[in-house]
Amino acid sequence: MTPRSLAALIAAPALLVLLPLAAAAAETAMPPCDSDAVVGRIANRFNWAERNTFHKGVTIDTVDQRRESRLDVAGPSVIDKRYCRGQATMSDGSKKRVYYVIETGGTLTGCGWNVFWCVDGHDPYHVNDGWCRVVRPQ
Repeated sequence: MTPRSLAALIAAPALLVLLPLAAAAAETAMPPCDSDAVVGRIANRFNWAERNTFHKGVTIDTVDQRRESRLDVAGPSVIDKRYCRGQATMSDGSKKRVYYVIETGGTLTGCGWNVFWCVDGHDPYHVNDGWCRVVRPQ
């Protein structure tokens, strides 16, 4: 057995341990503001809330002009945040500003990402403190 093959034999179990960790790290990568997965999640949740709670008769058709407002990483919080905004075209043709924050590290396992959002004028219970302040950078 050569020294090189011996090193490979010793390293193989370590690689098996590290592969799941690398997969988890890739899963926790924070998506950008223009990610279709992020905007899709916002539209699905808003449209569900409209059908089951708001009952205003207006849903999100598309979200355009998506851009980052601020990025908070490696700060005092262990939760990294990307603040974003875009323009939602509603099913009635109106245009509404949508604010959203993408977070990583805040889930139960610390893996993955989540998005919290607010559509201007569509927060009847003021969950986002009116004018969407909770999901906007301060």
